[in-house]
Amino acid sequence: MIRLLRMFQSHRLLVCLFLFFIFLGSHSKSSGQKVSGEIREYNFNILYLSLFGSSNGGTAEPLNIKFFADEEPIHLSTQDGEMSSYFRHVGASTLYFYHENGTNEEGEIIYKRVLDVDLGLSGQKLILVIPKSNGELVSRVFDVSQDTFPFNTAKLLNFSQQTIMAKLGDEVATVASSKSKNIPISVEKRREVINFALAANLDGQPEVVEIKRLAFTQNERRLILTYNDPRDPEKVRYRFYRIARLLNVKNRSDEVVEKENLDEYMQGEYRTEGVEEEP
Repeated sequence: MIRLLRMFQSHRLLVCLFLFFIFLGSHSKSSGQKVSGEIREYNFNILYLSLFGSSNGGTAEPLNIKFFADEEPIHLSTQDGEMSSYFRHVGASTLYFYHENGTNEEGEIIYKRVLDVDLGLSGQKLILVIPKSNGELVSRVFDVSQDTFPFNTAKLLNFSQQTIMAKLGDEVATVASSKSKNIPISVEKRREVINFALAANLDGQPEVVEIKRLAFTQNERRLILTYNDPRDPEKVRYRFYRIARLLNVKNRSDEVVEKENLDEYMQGEYRTEGVEEEP
């Protein structure tokens, strides 16, 4: 009975995640989209989140995809829960990603389009990618350029089914499910330690998720991602990600990454480039 209840709760969580993407108009898939002729410039990276199969002790599939720059394939890879390296795209606003799909009779690689991402206006972009249970990828693009995500700011992205209340220093914010909000942080010195608190609204009552002291560097930007634990959907978890200030981004292919054990991911023991480790 307990196992069936957990399966039901996990299914409800996954449905909520997809409703979140649909609500934000973020569903991107392989299709015959028209390509704009306007040339735009972007620096981007991907935050990859795979929650499927997590309740039954499976393993998290890493993301291995390619895009083209100057007609050359660039390999992008990242593990579940991690941010990828940074890349550059100059061209139309729609960026296409591919998987290799065998070779033709001449021995040339066949590329299968698996994700279309509309990057919008030029700037720095964070692409949030989630795979469906059938392997299809969906995405949501966040503009993390300085004018929309200023220095000395945290952006809370609430993926959970509950309303989240956050306190950073003297600033307090309430963020509804499937919403996001910038939270300014006062940092007068090069590095300061501020109070950080996070609570979820459960059945009208606040439930503390975290209370701690947080080191914040001047001119830093952080993404706070809140989500329901796939193994226990009533609990809210969170992750911190630093958003880099980019100067000179060059396209360099990543190495292909392999599977990692999902238990290590859930315990926070996976590689976390771009993610603040818990003290």
